[in-house]
Amino acid sequence: MRRLRKLSSVLSPVFLSGIFPPAAFPLAVFLLVSAALLAAPAGAQIGPTPAPAVRVESGQSQAAGSDPVAVAAYGKLFDASGRIISVTPKFLRETLDFYIEQLTSEAGPDKRADVDERRRRLAETFRDDDMVQKFLLLDYLTGLAPPAAQARMEVRGHVLRRLWYEGLYGIERYRDEIDERSALPFKIRDLAEERGILAKATTSSGKKYIEECRKAEVPIPPGWGNAAWKHVGNLTTNFLGFGNPAEVWRWDSSSPKGLCVALPRVDGSNISALGIICLGRESSNACFFDAENVPVGASKPISDFLGGTDLFNGVCTDCHAGENPYVVHPGGPLDMRPDNHPAQFYTPLIKPSWPQNPGPFGLLAMVPINELPPVSDGSCLSCHVPGDAGRFPDILALNAWAGGQSDYCRVIVKSAIGNTMPGPGGPFDKHVQAMLAFCGQSTPEGGDVPPVDKDDPQVVSPPLLLGPLYACVDMVEVGGGIYDAKITVSVNGNPQPSVQVKTPSKTLVKISPPLVAGDVVNAVQEKNGVVSKPSPDVVVLDHTVAYPFGLPAPKIDPTRINECGRTIAVRHIKGATVTVFTNGGTPATYSTGGDWSNLPPAIRPFVLADRYKAQQKLCKDVSPDSAEESAVSPPAPMPVPKMDPPVAGQPLVAVSNLAEGAQTTIDEASAGTVSSFSTAVTWNPEVDVATALGRNIKSGDTFTVISELCDGTKVEIPPARPCKSLDPPKIATPLVGQNFVTVTSAAPGARILVYDASLAKIGDGSGITVGLTRKIKFGDVLKVMQRLEECTSSQAYQTGVVCASNKDCG
Repeated sequence: MRRLRKLSSVLSPVFLSGIFPPAAFPLAVFLLVSAALLAAPAGAQIGPTPAPAVRVESGQSQAAGSDPVAVAAYGKLFDASGRIISVTPKFLRETLDFYIEQLTSEAGPDKRADVDERRRRLAETFRDDDMVQKFLLLDYLTGLAPPAAQARMEVRGHVLRRLWYEGLYGIERYRDEIDERSALPFKIRDLAEERGILAKATTSSGKKYIEECRKAEVPIPPGWGNAAWKHVGNLTTNFLGFGNPAEVWRWDSSSPKGLCVALPRVDGSNISALGIICLGRESSNACFFDAENVPVGASKPISDFLGGTDLFNGVCTDCHAGENPYVVHPGGPLDMRPDNHPAQFYTPLIKPSWPQNPGPFGLLAMVPINELPPVSDGSCLSCHVPGDAGRFPDILALNAWAGGQSDYCRVIVKSAIGNTMPGPGGPFDKHVQAMLAFCGQSTPEGGDVPPVDKDDPQVVSPPLLLGPLYACVDMVEVGGGIYDAKITVSVNGNPQPSVQVKTPSKTLVKISPPLVAGDVVNAVQEKNGVVSKPSPDVVVLDHTVAYPFGLPAPKIDPTRINECGRTIAVRHIKGATVTVFTNGGTPATYSTGGDWSNLPPAIRPFVLADRYKAQQKLCKDVSPDSAEESAVSPPAPMPVPKMDPPVAGQPLVAVSNLAEGAQTTIDEASAGTVSSFSTAVTWNPEVDVATALGRNIKSGDTFTVISELCDGTKVEIPPARPCKSLDPPKIATPLVGQNFVTVTSAAPGARILVYDASLAKIGDGSGITVGLTRKIKFGDVLKVMQRLEECTSSQAYQTGVVCASNKDCG
């Protein structure tokens, strides 16, 4: 089916969404409006079907055996260059025959008899109308295809029927005589349904779809033509080249809070395509509606639009993907922020066979760039974040669904690059090249596989120095350490005092004297007498090269500071000295090592309306103050803390659902308090309990979590269970060239074991990032396991790797 999936790509909507955020386009908000939504032709009768008298030019030369259509949407067919195909009756017949032959050959021998029987029934029922026979045979074969191919072939079949009957009857008869859902004449539709040849509409369409959307807190717009719709302009950037003009209309809802956007594509006195997308801003759900061949100036109730399972003119979510359901051209009429911003990555209410807006996409953040002078690589993620241009969808997953290149890549990404967004060779080149490379790949096949039954105890992962490192810093951050291993940082070959790892993802190491520009820093770790290879060298930078105009102000993040809290968090330059001020004075100063630090102000617990600012310093440079934030009333009731159920062998526990700045205490029934901490964020994934226990967690250990602001809340955790076996860990899809893997799921404090395709052990570390003994190569297949004491995962997790540049792919 792979070949068919590649052939059957459908061009969904294209309002484009700021794919790459250059400084020249600060408002690159994705507003994907009007997903390839269209309906069906009109007018037909039982009996011979004469050839249409219109669209007499094909303009196409078709290579033997190739798909005659690149994409289909909005009731149109497009070639590989994105041009609308002007079809002839001969072209329509040949295209139908191509798809029927293709799908029949891929149906398999076990389905051949059923296909032949369907062909016989169609010939018997519609003996004088060979085109109806072809249309309905293609509809039947489409139902035999896998979900992605089925979704795309539904669109092709629908558009082919629409073009045939529009040409046969003209627009006026089409409106009167064609069923929009099936794109067949009413009489043919009724007869086909009566004979069981054509499936009837499902229950999740029409009024029921509207009710489902309403219950999902998606606004339901007034009918088209209602005065509540406001025209905000015409589409200025139109990659489809379809609609003259393509108008942009909006309707705002206050209950539920949300937005509906309509994009009527006008063709003379006819609106050939009228798609509407509605977004519930608080629910983050979106619904899709579509109509076709609506007279300009006419009214149409929303209940008469197609929606849900009745959408056949495009796979909407193959293009309408990302943070919100709209695609916005920078500075165009679709630029509607903040009204088009959902609270979360949006969820579409659409057919289950369509892509379900996979994402958000994390691989772009793993592409190594230097955003600081003198190199100054541009980052798409400087804008593509929640609240701004929005996060990208999972490009690899969309391509995997499509069985090739998704329309999100084909229509949006590739059309945007060098057009409305930066092109190759500019300051955003590394991210541009990465997006182009990602568009040529799919999520690598992976999953659980049998465990690796051998180990090499002499392999320990090199730790990872988390740079950049700047002069005058007296503390550095090291990741990937194994719990209780010794980390030794060396400066110009001179080792600093070793530090024992207690939080694997981030170990702070004191440096004396402070670093000087040009120093070369690396680190090793030692566990059970085995010393790792050194981490890659990091050269210390003069911060004035990166910040020639002075240090920027730090940021208090999160901005919520609760009364009775004890800690705030500050984002700052890595390793800077940070001072926190309370009420304009009373400073508290800290060395940091990292770039996002929990810092206790001098006066605590916090008093309602107390004010806080932060300042950072490197060498003699002092930054401006951060924006001021004030203490507010704590949440009522207090959130109840959560702890992942512990397993015997864990040295750490993970706690979440905390109130910002609360004092959190973890008690064990037999040992008393084993940890007490305050964090300004709502989670702490690495809470050390083994140090206070004097051992790792044992089966039966019982923990209580108490979290306090002005009031407190307590939760008892079920007893730790025995560790007979562990689930395999999970890692993010690795990139070629990385010397680490990113762990997305593992037991707190577990050792992560990484093997290559030859079962050579290339990693044994812990925490969020685990260093490898070599860089990842093109074609690598990695197997990953986890271990707690003598308990090892019963299976391994296997994944291939992805290239972030086409030059690395091969």
